Amino acid sequence: MSKKNDGTNKKKGIGMAIRMSVLFSFVVILLIVGMNFAIVNDVKSSITDIYQKNTMNLASGSAKHIAETLRIYVENVKSYAGAEIVKSGDDEAVIAWMQANPQYQHPDYDYEFFAGRSAVTHRVTGEIGADISDRAYYSSIVKGGKNEYIGDPIVSRTSGKFVVPVAVAAKEASGKTYGIFNAMVNIDRINEIVKESTMGTEGYAILLDSNGIILSHPNPELVKTEFEGFQGMKMGLQDRDSVVSVQETPVGQNLVAIAKVPETPGWLFMMAITGEELARVPDSVQKFITLIGVAVAIALMIVAYILLSRTVKLVKVVTTTVHDIATGDADLRKRIDIKRHDEIGFLINNFNSFVKKLQDIIASIKGSKNTLENADGDLQHSIEDTASAITEILANIEGVTKQVLTQSSSVSETAGAVTQISQNIDSLEKMIENQSASVTEASAAVEEMMGNIGSVNTSVEKMASEFSSLEKDTQTGIEKQNAVKERIDEIAEQSAMLIEANTAIENIASQTNMLAMNAAIEAAHAGDAGKGFSVVADEIRKLSETSTEQSHTIGDELRKIVQSIEVMVNSSNESEEAFSAVGMRIKNTDMLVRQIKSAMDEQNEGSKQIFEALQSLNDNTAEVRSAAVEMSEGNKSILGEVRKLQDATEVIKESMSEMTEGAKEINQCGSVLADISRKVNDSVRQIGSEIDLFKV
Repeated sequence: MSKKNDGTNKKKGIGMAIRMSVLFSFVVILLIVGMNFAIVNDVKSSITDIYQKNTMNLASGSAKHIAETLRIYVENVKSYAGAEIVKSGDDEAVIAWMQANPQYQHPDYDYEFFAGRSAVTHRVTGEIGADISDRAYYSSIVKGGKNEYIGDPIVSRTSGKFVVPVAVAAKEASGKTYGIFNAMVNIDRINEIVKESTMGTEGYAILLDSNGIILSHPNPELVKTEFEGFQGMKMGLQDRDSVVSVQETPVGQNLVAIAKVPETPGWLFMMAITGEELARVPDSVQKFITLIGVAVAIALMIVAYILLSRTVKLVKVVTTTVHDIATGDADLRKRIDIKRHDEIGFLINNFNSFVKKLQDIIASIKGSKNTLENADGDLQHSIEDTASAITEILANIEGVTKQVLTQSSSVSETAGAVTQISQNIDSLEKMIENQSASVTEASAAVEEMMGNIGSVNTSVEKMASEFSSLEKDTQTGIEKQNAVKERIDEIAEQSAMLIEANTAIENIASQTNMLAMNAAIEAAHAGDAGKGFSVVADEIRKLSETSTEQSHTIGDELRKIVQSIEVMVNSSNESEEAFSAVGMRIKNTDMLVRQIKSAMDEQNEGSKQIFEALQSLNDNTAEVRSAAVEMSEGNKSILGEVRKLQDATEVIKESMSEMTEGAKEINQCGSVLADISRKVNDSVRQIGSEIDLFKV
């Protein structure tokens, strides 16, 4: 049987070592996976940042390289435009000179020409072309005033490839533009720059003109087609020269950098790096870390298994010893004889100490078994005596409880009566407070009414004084109105005298006119001797006519004045009547105000008498209120003492109830203790028989 147990323990030990090794390796693998995930994400982020910076820098550099290449072409064309012959402004001479100097032409040109005032092209090689007056590169320089021009590529008729028009102004010595030198640059050199501007094995570059037409692309079939999303690219750039972003495509993520090509109509250079290129380095790092992690996990699992197997063998020895003590002859004198200075050694030493301690305890318990058996008999006798004493205490408590209940009933009735008296006193006190408040409010209202009466009386006195002054002012107005009326009457009389005087002047003017006519007739009869008198008579006649006209005018104005004076007289009469009516109403109002003043004086005297009566009532109410407060305080003291007595009675009542319950519980505890004593006695005998099995 012992060998069978040893084989079982060995099998269990090996299984625990394997489980612990696998668990430890699993934890290590989880740590490696987490570390792998964190490192790969960090590497991806770093690689993406590096690619973004490098791609943007490369895109901006390539765009500038393209612009510098175009600038070389512009400077080459300027070598023609800067010649001295060009300043002469002679188209024929310039054409002849250009064709005689073909060495200035750049090898990247598809062809080069001059177009003068006629806008007809003349190539360096001698061919005469078409009229280009409607072309953008000609009109922008000759008509628009530009000095140089770089346009969007156009398809060459000779090669079928894209060519870029590069034009420079041809100017006279005075600075006036009369033509252009233009080179159609083959785009092959620019395509080489685009193809060289790549990053990684999966990267590629694209060149677009200002209309979104693809000028250069790794796939030749897409050249000369419109790039989808070109307007969105322009919106993304806005005021920036370059931008980089990670874009989602149907085949995955792409890193795209876009840069404006300087000094062009709006060309865009775009570089793209595929997601496979971005993920190449992180994937390699991930694979490397995964391999290292698997190798480390396997190595750690082997080491852990070896270490745990050795430890399990030592645990097996302890298990066998414990099994022998538990299932054998209960010999506590056995010890494990293994000398180690690690945790297992400490465990074995502690186990030996535990068995030694257990041996001492069992030996002590064996010695105490007889003492417990003797003490159990004494406990049984004490419990029986306690039960009889508790029964007698319960009988005494029941008698006291009945007396306390009778006292509690009497105290409750007394408290109820005192409470009713207190409530009546409180009601009386509230009624007195309400009466006092009402008297106080009435006194305040009467006092306020007296103040209002005094204010009204003062106002009435002021009104009476003002009405007296108003009556005097009205009388003065009537007197002044009479004086004005007298002045108006005098003016009316003087106006009548003026009318009579004007009538007399009019009669005199009429008679003077008649005398002038007679004098003129007499002067005519006198002939030459009467010519002087005739002139005088004519002047007198004119003066008479003027006087007559002025007299008529003055008469009309005087009649208008008389009419106005009549209106003023009527108005003055009406005003006098109005002043009289106002004076009568003021006298009547003054009488009413004096009557109101007399009534207010009587009202003031009555209010004073009411106020004095209310003050007397308020004093009496205060005395009654003081007496009610004293009664309330005394009643509260009585009620407080009765409540204290009632509380004390309740406390005694509750205490007696608690004593009764406690005595009952003690009685029950006595019965329980008796049962426990019997059970303890049985347990002591059983424990004694079990302890006797151990060998100490």
